[in-house]
Amino acid sequence: CRLVAWRALPGSQESLAGWEALEISEWSEELVREQVAASQRPNITADLVKLLRTPLLLDLFVRTFGRQEPVPAGLQSRHGLLRAYWERRVLPEADPRAADRRGLLVRVAEEEARGIRAHDALGQAADDLTSEGLFSLMGGQRILRHVLLRDFAMMMWALQGSGAEVGTRLASVVARLPQFGALRATLEAVCDTSGPSGGANAGSIVAALSPELLSDAATVLGELEDARSVDLNALLAAMSESSQESFL
Repeated sequence: CRLVAWRALPGSQESLAGWEALEISEWSEELVREQVAASQRPNITADLVKLLRTPLLLDLFVRTFGRQEPVPAGLQSRHGLLRAYWERRVLPEADPRAADRRGLLVRVAEEEARGIRAHDALGQAADDLTSEGLFSLMGGQRILRHVLLRDFAMMMWALQGSGAEVGTRLASVVARLPQFGALRATLEAVCDTSGPSGGANAGSIVAALSPELLSDAATVLGELEDARSVDLNALLAAMSESSQESFL
């Protein structure tokens, strides 16, 4: 997905034509099994092993699930693991600190939408979320540790609104790569039938997108891990004819 967005940026290939291309590969399944076994976590499925070949997701898995804690059945998607981390470590429902953390994350997401990557954040909430692995501390400022965490935070912010408001928030993201990531995370969330999506649905969100974002949405939906969660007829029925042309 990020390669698609990168190639779509005007002039990006020409201005960096002399750069050496490096390939970053995922960890092997054998290495993942070794790491899980060394951390004394419960046995995990073959599908989950494949997911955890991404080092960040392996780190979040270890942070999220205790050594004797059962892993929820069916946990095998990137969104599902990020949601579990968010619900259990970042914003646990019964934790009295969750409200302060939520307020901080809304501000951070709004700043990310404006292109601000380093955030002035002091206090217990910022310290707690740094300890939980959400932020890195650099020069006294907080930086979201990975683009997937940034995308998830922006998805949570976008889904605070209704369908049309979600589209407006996504359109307000000033940089293309974060915008694409936030859109992808949002559509993954509303198409995930195993968890809450704040009452939003893919049809209402896609119908409110600009023509440029409609093209991105088609790319994201075409690359979902489980395409059965997308009702194409319902999506098209929610769009105008001009939007259908941009989408298809």
